[in-house]
Amino acid sequence: MPQNNNISAPVIGISRFRVGRDGNGITTLVAFQGCPLRCKYCINPDCWKPADKFKHYTPQELYDELKKDDLYFRSTEGGVTFGGGEPVLRADFIVEFRKICGSDWKIRIETSINCEPKYIEFLAPVIDEWIIDTKAEKPPTYLHYTGGRQSYLKFSLQLLTEQLGVSQEKITLKVPIIPDYVSEDEGRE
Repeated sequence: MPQNNNISAPVIGISRFRVGRDGNGITTLVAFQGCPLRCKYCINPDCWKPADKFKHYTPQELYDELKKDDLYFRSTEGGVTFGGGEPVLRADFIVEFRKICGSDWKIRIETSINCEPKYIEFLAPVIDEWIIDTKAEKPPTYLHYTGGRQSYLKFSLQLLTEQLGVSQEKITLKVPIIPDYVSEDEGRE
């Protein structure tokens, strides 16, 4: 992945002062535009809209927007959670953002990890916690619900844990309850 200080990314929204929803501490969720999946009950269908419909931030501009919450992040072990859409598609942005904010803020990513391995490899050194939405455990259900295949998900999980050495303590797997797709018995964190 190229490193570029002039990168920018379309941001659907910024949600501040989140407690207990995106990891420990006080967090801010930054939702990016763009997703390779088309989940039937997508919680953020704006991610499918064209990028030019949203404000674009550079990593520095986003840092400038979020630094007003620095004290909250540092005192609670909180920080920024990147979501979307699919945030791994903005790997170059996230890596540059980490360089700017340093290590005092936790960087989390809420992802389906349905992406090419190069994104996972590039992000692994800068992500403090991976919150992975697995969508569904059964491949036919996953395909029907998302329009995508589980192969990237399974490969990316193996890549993270076995090849890149990301500890299981840094990974939270979620199987959401999805009406007509995933029952309460199947859905869990």
